[in-house]
Amino acid sequence: MPSGHGPTTPPPSEPAADPFAQVPGALRPALHRKGFTRLTPVQQAVLEADRGERDLRITSQTGSGKTVALGFALAARLATPGATGPCALCIAPTRELAMQLGAELAWLYADLPSVHCEVVTGGTSVRREQMQLRHRPRLVVGTPGRLLDHVRSGCLDLSSVQQLVLDEADQMLDLGFKDELDALLEAMPAERRTHLVSATFPAAVRALADRCQKDALHIAGTAADQSHGDIEHIALKIGARDHYAALVNLLLLAGDERTLVFVRTREDTSSLADKLAADGFLALPIHGDLAQAQRTRTLEAFRRGTIHTLIATDVAARGLDIQDVRAVVHVD
Repeated sequence: MPSGHGPTTPPPSEPAADPFAQVPGALRPALHRKGFTRLTPVQQAVLEADRGERDLRITSQTGSGKTVALGFALAARLATPGATGPCALCIAPTRELAMQLGAELAWLYADLPSVHCEVVTGGTSVRREQMQLRHRPRLVVGTPGRLLDHVRSGCLDLSSVQQLVLDEADQMLDLGFKDELDALLEAMPAERRTHLVSATFPAAVRALADRCQKDALHIAGTAADQSHGDIEHIALKIGARDHYAALVNLLLLAGDERTLVFVRTREDTSSLADKLAADGFLALPIHGDLAQAQRTRTLEAFRRGTIHTLIATDVAARGLDIQDVRAVVHVD
């Protein structure tokens, strides 16, 4: 006789929740193509907090996915009938960061046929940018000085801007872009959403945020003092006269692996790179005064391993995307 204790069919399992359920539908295919399996904390926080109405004030560390999070926030207001210029404007402090922002938003909006992104920065062809702006892209990303040049020449009309992003606001103020930012803000409608991203909020950044934002919602993707878990931090307590010798030893230990060295000023990048080169190291400087072609050649040499050491200021390195950097050294 059957005992009644034989194998039973397990109940059907609940379907896994869709990690992209809150993402605008038109953007989901791009996330899948890019290999996303889940959202980062800052991306989830923006989706949960944003209803397409309030200004966002975001603090989140590098690599946290904040550009895609901004892309989610911008998506709803990118198509305005009869717009005479961009509906969204993103301002970044450096050429590399602006190009990185543009590239990220371009793949995210790839399935929105009416949305085209253009990047305008110093060090590139003004005439080529003017031709691109004549097509009235819905989204423009740029550096403050070049954006203002296009506004003053009549090639860029900001009267249709409904959303503004100020990325790395603390760095823009540190670089002395306050006057350019003020002029750009004057050229935009007062009624708009303004999103501000900054790693730190000193008094000057808070004053800028309070002036250009209304009832801003603060979103902290990561705590200000939270470091990346996959980075080991080492402090070497040495005398000022021993800094160069210590750097040489660190570079010898690194061998042929890539090392990024930060110094305070543009002048320091060149002088230190020259000194290291004289001592037999494959090193080159990068700073804001280099022509774009020279910057590109230097970065390509570092990526390929033709040079092993890149000497940079903190601002000049903003937006760089270089894989397999073994060590980052803060000389000062």
